[in-house]
Amino acid sequence: MKKILVISLVFATVFFLFSCDSGRTAEISQNDSNESENSENSESDTPEQNDDSISENENFSEDDNDDSISENSEEPDDSDTGESEHYEQGDLYGECYPNETCNTGLVCDAENNICIKDSGNSSGNNEPEENPCKNNPCSGILNSTGACNPVGSSKYSCGCYENYTWNGSYCKADSRTVNCTGLPANASWNTASSITQIWTGYSWVPSNIGTYSKTSSSEECYFQCNSGYDWNGSRCVEATNPCDPNPCNANFTANATGSCIAAGAAYACECKPGYSWKDSACISNIPACSKNTPSFPCKDESKGYFWSAKSVDRIDWESANELCSNLNQDNYGGFNSGWHMPNIDELRTLLINSNTRYCNVSESCGSKDHCWNCTASTSGNQCALWGNDYKDGRYSKLGDTISLWSSTHVYSSSHPSETDLWAWTIMFSLGAIDERRIDNTIHVRCVRNAEE
Repeated sequence: MKKILVISLVFATVFFLFSCDSGRTAEISQNDSNESENSENSESDTPEQNDDSISENENFSEDDNDDSISENSEEPDDSDTGESEHYEQGDLYGECYPNETCNTGLVCDAENNICIKDSGNSSGNNEPEENPCKNNPCSGILNSTGACNPVGSSKYSCGCYENYTWNGSYCKADSRTVNCTGLPANASWNTASSITQIWTGYSWVPSNIGTYSKTSSSEECYFQCNSGYDWNGSRCVEATNPCDPNPCNANFTANATGSCIAAGAAYACECKPGYSWKDSACISNIPACSKNTPSFPCKDESKGYFWSAKSVDRIDWESANELCSNLNQDNYGGFNSGWHMPNIDELRTLLINSNTRYCNVSESCGSKDHCWNCTASTSGNQCALWGNDYKDGRYSKLGDTISLWSSTHVYSSSHPSETDLWAWTIMFSLGAIDERRIDNTIHVRCVRNAEE
């Protein structure tokens, strides 16, 4: 309404001036007959009159226009939307977020601190895309603070706790390279002087504090003593010869050969076959013989014999003798000597729970006529328990139910020329001493004196 009043006032002023000028012109050109002539006469007025008229019009017009402009500036045009709309931070034409960021599809005009359209956005639409942080995908991500930051048009990054870094999909534990520390005097790092540590959530691992170890490692801070020094449990000390004087003297160390082997600041004694150095002593590495012996050779502690495993196959007497001799070449049980086929006295030590203990057959008494009695008599010289054939190993220390060779030959007055063709055996299924021709086939166990 105010605009209409101002415009009306301007038109009225112009009309008034025009009327005054027309009257003055009519007096000068009163005789003119037509409008065109009046117009020509009007243009021919003296310059002074025209200048006054123009000057007055200009002065009035300037004053009036100033008022008009002033009044217009108080009421902005409705078409001017620059100050009539409200823009949200991050939205189009709104202020930028901190760090000069805007919502998806927009970029920050840093000079004016407003968000404008991203000319590089290929979406082809004037409206910005949805903010990728709208539903906060970072809330619930392990080791994330929950803060979400838009990146470009569709990506985002999550804030992570200390010692974690966003890798595009989760907060990854940091890693770092550190120098090893704690190297003692007279020592050097065993492979690595710096290592890579990883954050566990509570600490950095592995530790970069050095520890003594002869095992090389590029991942642990290990050190070892320099040449001429030995580790005494807390520091590297000048090396000494642990074998001087010799602590392995056979008079003081049972089952030792007397040889001392230096191992840094420590030592080890060389042990006899069948024994190993352990806990400052030569310990037998051969198990005790029993019906449940797990491995062979085994040791019969009561008699002082080492026994081998039984032969896999049934073999004749000559082959059995050869098999036992070859155990020495094979260093069986750690022994390269002493293995042999047992004589009847040695073999009889494996026989238990049998009345054949009354039988007089021995290495020195191999006569079938005088030392062996096969009668069913219950008194003296009973060599066989004829009857049930037991398969439960009741007559053997090792649980045997087979027949085994002895090296002792059988002498018989009825065929003295065949003595070398027969040998004494033990039938463990019957708990009996028997005889066999040496060309028969049965099993054998080899024996060795433990004290050899």
